[in-house]
Amino acid sequence: PVPTAALNEGNNDVQVMVTGVDASGNTAIAVEHKNVVLDTQAHNALTLDSVADDNTINRAESRMPTMISGVVSGDAQAGDHV
Repeated sequence: PVPTAALNEGNNDVQVMVTGVDASGNTAIAVEHKNVVLDTQAHNALTLDSVADDNTINRAESRMPTMISGVVSGDAQAGDHV
């Protein structure tokens, strides 16, 4: 694993090099590059629909089930915990 402290925000070229030596002393080296993207910024929005027609839950409405709904965008997905 690559420690996240070694990565910068955005694109990172991660190089893995493996060196092996056989019983005869021959050395083999394999190198692989991977692009790893570190994205720690959540770009999202939550838009709530009107609640209880007037966006105010009065005493009577507070005693009954009230549907809160809306839409998400950006990195947010339907079903994410908010």
